[in-house]
Amino acid sequence: MIVDVLSESSADEAAIRILVDAVLQLESQAPPGFPRMEFRRGFRGVLKVIPAVLKRAYYHTDADLLVVVLDSNGTPVTEGTSGEKRESRLYRIRQLFDETWKHIKKRNGRRPLQTTVGLAAPALEAWLRCGIDDRVTEAAWIRDLKAGASAPRRIRELKQAVYGTDKPSLDQETSRATEEARRLAEDIGALERSFPIGFGSLARDVRARKDPT
Repeated sequence: MIVDVLSESSADEAAIRILVDAVLQLESQAPPGFPRMEFRRGFRGVLKVIPAVLKRAYYHTDADLLVVVLDSNGTPVTEGTSGEKRESRLYRIRQLFDETWKHIKKRNGRRPLQTTVGLAAPALEAWLRCGIDDRVTEAAWIRDLKAGASAPRRIRELKQAVYGTDKPSLDQETSRATEEARRLAEDIGALERSFPIGFGSLARDVRARKDPT
C-alpha cells in the first residue's frame, strides 16, 4: 500500500508512518521517487500546501492514502457540532480536503486516493509519551486547556520529557520520535484509547480504507 504522510516536520512524518503501518499491519511505501516539497513547517505551513500536496499525490503518484497529522496546540480537540468545531484543526483540514476535491478532475485508470487527518493534542510528543506517563492523555489535555493551561508551556515540557531538551536538533527529534513510535506500534490500541479523537479517528479511517488486496 502506498501511503503519503504530511506533518509539521520530517521527524513527525517518520514517526507517523510507523504508527500508520501498525494500524494497517503492514509496511507501507512512500510514493517512489517523489520527494516532499520544501516549505515552511508548522500548522500554517501545512495548511498552505495541503491543496498542492493532494493534487500532486493524485495526479502524479499512485498513492492509496494521504495522511495529514497536525498538533492541536491551543485549539479545541473536538469532532462535535458546537462552536468549537469551527476552530478545530480536524474540521478545518477536512473542509480543506473537501474544497480541494471540487477542483480535481478524475484521472482515468487512477485508483481512488483516500485522505485522513489526525490531531495530536497538544503535540505529537504527547502521543510519544503514551504508555510511559499515564497523566498524558487527550482527555487530560482537554480538561487542562479548558482550565487555562498554556499550550506552549505544556509542549515544551513534553519535548523535554521525550528528547531531553525542548529544542532538539532534527536528528535528535527523528531518532527519539521513531524509537517511541516503534514502542507504541507494539500496542497501538493503547494509543487509540488514550487519544480517541485525534488518533482514534485516524486509526478508524485507515482501517476502513485499507486496500483489501
